[in-house]
Amino acid sequence: MKSPQLSSPLDKSLNINFTDRVNSLTNQLESLSKTNSSVQQIFHIVPIIHRFLQKSLQSHQKLSDEYHDLTNTIQQTISICTQYIHDRYDHENELLFLKNKISQIIGQIGYTQYCLEQYWTMIYSLEQEIERLQILLSNPQLLQINRHKFETLQETQKIKLDRFIKENENIKLLINKRKDSIQTTQNQIEIDIKELQKLKSILYNNEVEQKHVQNHWVQIEKQTSHLQTTAEKTKNMENEYQNRMKTTKMQYNQVGKQLSSLSETYDQTNKKLIAIQTNETNIKQEIDNVKKEITTEQTCILTYRDQIQNLRHHTHKLELEKRHTYQLIKFEEHTNSILERKQVLHKHNQLKLQDRVKNLLRQLTDINKRNQINQ
Repeated sequence: MKSPQLSSPLDKSLNINFTDRVNSLTNQLESLSKTNSSVQQIFHIVPIIHRFLQKSLQSHQKLSDEYHDLTNTIQQTISICTQYIHDRYDHENELLFLKNKISQIIGQIGYTQYCLEQYWTMIYSLEQEIERLQILLSNPQLLQINRHKFETLQETQKIKLDRFIKENENIKLLINKRKDSIQTTQNQIEIDIKELQKLKSILYNNEVEQKHVQNHWVQIEKQTSHLQTTAEKTKNMENEYQNRMKTTKMQYNQVGKQLSSLSETYDQTNKKLIAIQTNETNIKQEIDNVKKEITTEQTCILTYRDQIQNLRHHTHKLELEKRHTYQLIKFEEHTNSILERKQVLHKHNQLKLQDRVKNLLRQLTDINKRNQINQ
């Protein structure tokens, strides 16, 4: 049988001639009849498995480091998003673009989590294999019975190793793609920052215009108060006019009664009536002019009110967008904390597995010493 060389892109030194060693083990088990020799052969095989586990753990550690780098980049993107919120000048299309990018990154993180779970199942299967070897060490009579099972296990482990290598290559490609996507997002974020600075200048101009409108509104209120005073003055003038008309009518009646005897007084009263009529026309013209000014000022007030309502509506939209982005960032922080907890649990399980392998090695060394003493 030819021994396939297993190569991985994460660790080029992972090159174990596993099938030749297993074949040599089976031949020696068939030739040897004593239990001590079989135990010694198994003791030689266990360090190979231990080295294989160490190399797989090293590759897994590299994957966890790359995953940690991904979390750092995601935290950097989240910090940039928080900077956007403090600026309070986000745009709706830009926020939708960032939301899509964040959802893509979350999907990629879920895929890496799925790959890590598959690696954990592989490590668990290797742990079961170690337990089986321990049983074989305790009962050497079962070696011949379980030889066929061991061969089948070897084939399954070979298939799993090939899958593991392919998955590692795919994960490396995915990590490179993620780095490229993160670089594109950073470039897009820089472009968005420039556009946000432009929007900042536009909003500053809007605030200046709003202040100008408020000042103009104050002036309009002053003008309305002035118009109210002028309207009161016109009412007073109308009352005076009515009083004067009454007095003139009284005088006209008196003059009509005294017309036969007082022709000179009639001429004087006629002149007074002409002067009063001219005053009346002038007063009416002034009243019309004041009414026209009031109507024009009212139309201006209505236009300014509409402008103020539009500005308030725009500020309300900006506040709603701010709340929405703040909720998105809270959700991202929560997911990152969950992923960090899972990573800590994974490291803890790795430490447990290493301790267990060390205990097995100690047991094997003790058994070997006992066999040597017995010999």
